[in-house]
Amino acid sequence: MPPKKKAAPVFPAPAVGELVWAKFGSYPWWPAVRCDPREVGADDRPTPEALLVHFFSTLEYAWMKPALVQPFGHLREGRAKSKAPATLKVAVAQAEVYEKSGAVPEGWGRPYEAISKAKAKGGGKKASEAAARKRKAGGVADEAGELQLTKRERRVRVMRQLGLMAPEDSPYARGAAKAK
Repeated sequence: MPPKKKAAPVFPAPAVGELVWAKFGSYPWWPAVRCDPREVGADDRPTPEALLVHFFSTLEYAWMKPALVQPFGHLREGRAKSKAPATLKVAVAQAEVYEKSGAVPEGWGRPYEAISKAKAKGGGKKASEAAARKRKAGGVADEAGELQLTKRERRVRVMRQLGLMAPEDSPYARGAAKAK
């Protein structure tokens, strides 16, 4: 007789403002804070039971199934292991500061829709260089002139931000060997 699988622990839904671990897609468990959708202007809840979380380090929002959100103290050491991506280590450090003092990272608390717009905005030379890099990477500009990336380009950008993929200028980046 095969061994029985252990049932996943069931946790009560975290309170708004509570520090949690959230599991999004194939990414590792990531520290986040449960948000009140009304406070950040999010009105696109996919299901009635979905929870809105705000991730540390990436400052992204996501709607999560309650089963994929656990208390921050649960399995903390195992999730912040030494082989974790650098951005996860930064996120864990930010979450620990939040847990101790309530201090949030810079850029925290922007409205729900303002996150993606704020990344595209800026000023001066840095903003024009960033826009040039985006144009070079491909994508389609919308009516406002902002670049709309394809699904694959968004996925690659997120993977690079999380340290799961080599940077563009790295010799290990896909296609770097062809360029030389």
